[in-house]
Parts: sequence; structure tokens; C-alpha cells
Amino acid sequence: MKNINNNLIEINLPTFMNNIKLHPYFVTGLTDAEGSFSITKHKDNRAKHKISIGLSFRISMLSNEIELLHKVKNFCGCGNLLFDDKRGTLIPAMTFGIRDINSINNVVIPHLSKYPLRGTKHLDFLTFKKAVDLINSKQHLTKEGIDEIVKMSYNMNTYR
Repeated sequence: MKNINNNLIEINLPTFMNNIKLHPYFVTGLTDAEGSFSITKHKDNRAKHKISIGLSFRISMLSNEIELLHKVKNFCGCGNLLFDDKRGTLIPAMTFGIRDINSINNVVIPHLSKYPLRGTKHLDFLTFKKAVDLINSKQHLTKEGIDEIVKMSYNMNTYR
């Protein structure tokens, strides 16, 4: 990996990594340890109710694990790798993220339904899945649906 002006320009996987296939339960375990589900709310004056809702699934690790995150991206067949040069850290972070509703519906939800998470992360996934269901049924376009999704977001992750 070369880093020039905080931009990743090249990723070279070691030869031995090219043939390694990730096991589905490994991806679930990595999500249990390093993953997160987010429901974001943004003021949007163009939206009917002045707010837009976003969904995000992420796995974040130190940038020295870029090869592993690249394998997760290949496993999922979608998503993005983002470089996060946080101030004050010795090794910057990398994030694998999926934000588009089609990939969430067709990759994240089916995978974690078939290979379930454990503990409170599973509860976050169930809340996230409810939000996805509300968006799929277009309820996020109503004031009541937005309010319900926002309320659910306050019961996830560190707020649980």
C-alpha cells in the first residue's frame, strides 16, 4: 500500500493472501468485533419533512489490516474502503463500508440472517433490519416513519 498525500493509490495483496477465501462465520465474527450499524439523520430542506435518513454498515480497523478489509470487500462483492487519518493516532484507520440500500438488502441482511451475530451487536442488527424494512416499505417518506426510525437509532450501539 502506498500512501501519498493521504490518498491510497495502490493496494498490493501479498501472493499468499490472493488465494485465501474468507469463511462466512469469520466475516460475522469480524463484524461482531469491529463492525457497526448506523442510522443517520440529516437536515435536508429539499426533503418533504426536512430530514433524510441514511443507513450504514461498517467494519473499521487499523490501516495495517487493509489486506483483510480488501478480502471482506471481495467477499461481499460491494462496498468501499475508506482511509481515515485521525489526528493523534500512530496508525490511521481503514473502514469497509456499505451504504446503498440494494447492497444492504441483498448482501448484509441475508448474510447476517444466515450467519447470525452474538450479543448486543445482534440486537443492533435487528434494529438496523427494522429500519431497512421501514425504508423498503417507503414508510421513511412519512413523518411517522421518520420519527420511528430516529427513535430506533437512539437505541443502538453505545445508547443500548
